[in-house]
Amino acid sequence: MPVMAMPVPDPERWTLDALCERDAQGRYGPLLELLQHCVDASYRLSDDLTARYFAHSLDERYSVGA
Repeated sequence: MPVMAMPVPDPERWTLDALCERDAQGRYGPLLELLQHCVDASYRLSDDLTARYFAHSLDERYSVGA
């Protein structure tokens, strides 16, 4: 796995039992926490990819973005 993608959660490590656990309020706490981690990791990965492949100038006034 590329270093840039390492913060993204690995579904191979998830178990259905763990994702189906409910907290004291009856919510799927572990699932909600994991999904929030996925969202956060996807934003970080998107920012990293943008910085690496789409930021071609040092001055944002001259950005090559569309």
